[in-house]
This record gives sequence, structure tokens and C-alpha cells, in this order.
Amino acid sequence: MTTAAIDSPDINDIETRLRTVEAELQELKSQIGKAGWLDGFIGCMEGFPEFDEVIAEGKKFRESHPYADEVSDAW
Repeated sequence: MTTAAIDSPDINDIETRLRTVEAELQELKSQIGKAGWLDGFIGCMEGFPEFDEVIAEGKKFRESHPYADEVSDAW
């Protein structure tokens, strides 16, 4: 690669964009690491009968289907 290719505006643009992406990635990582982020979701469906119905249907589905190890033993 020649010096002219390294100094081209395209390379500089890519480097600038990469720095921006790295900075934004660092910000996302710092948000993920914050304690208590899940607290905002816990209980958010309280009082919705539809949610209770979804939970009940999921339980019925799981109970009506054999577990993976039981399926492999049956074959």
C-alpha cells in the first residue's frame, strides 16, 4: 500500500466512522453493566389478565410436550 492510499479521504472517513462506532459501543457496554436495569421490567405486566393467560398457556404447552431427553430415549 502506498502513502497516497493511506492519506486518501476515504481512509480518513473510515477511521472517523470507526472511532464513532467504538465510542457508541463503549456507551452501550456501560449501560448494560448498570445494576438494576431489569427492575424497570419486573412487574410491568401486573394487572393485565392477558399476561396471566399467556403464562398459563405456556405452562400447559410445556407440560404437554416431553423433554428433550425423554424424546431421545423414545427413539
